[in-house]
Amino acid sequence: MARQFQNTLFAFLLVGTCLTVVFLGFKSIGSPELRGKILRDEQRVEALRTIARAIRFQSNGSQEMSKWKKVPKSLADVKFSSWVDKQPLEDPLTKKPYKYRAVTDYSFEVCLDFELDSETVRKQGSERWRVHPDHGVGQKCFLVKINGPDPDWLGY
Repeated sequence: MARQFQNTLFAFLLVGTCLTVVFLGFKSIGSPELRGKILRDEQRVEALRTIARAIRFQSNGSQEMSKWKKVPKSLADVKFSSWVDKQPLEDPLTKKPYKYRAVTDYSFEVCLDFELDSETVRKQGSERWRVHPDHGVGQKCFLVKINGPDPDWLGY
């Protein structure tokens, strides 16, 4: 009887330890659903960075502003250089194209739909995402001026 009690106790301790390890794992890295949301939000920001860099490079090929080219009218007109890894121009979840519009001759706006707020992504995401633009859940539009200072999130 004592032997059966020891076996039962050992089984409960083993199951309890396994459940604790699984719980702590999810607590430290997040659930698979949360990881997926973080990954997709990181992909959205990387696409924003790629679009902004490509347009800025394409538009200001000269130091003289009078020689700068106007921003493209649509994302289809963006020329990605061979040194830029072309990011998909669509949302990783919905597969819809990112919203883009030329605001002025020298500025444009890209709108993204985020699944998480930026603070959650900063806390739970990888180290390279510590410079992540501020946003809440839902749509956020980013204005980029090709003749202005680089936004912090551009991450040159």
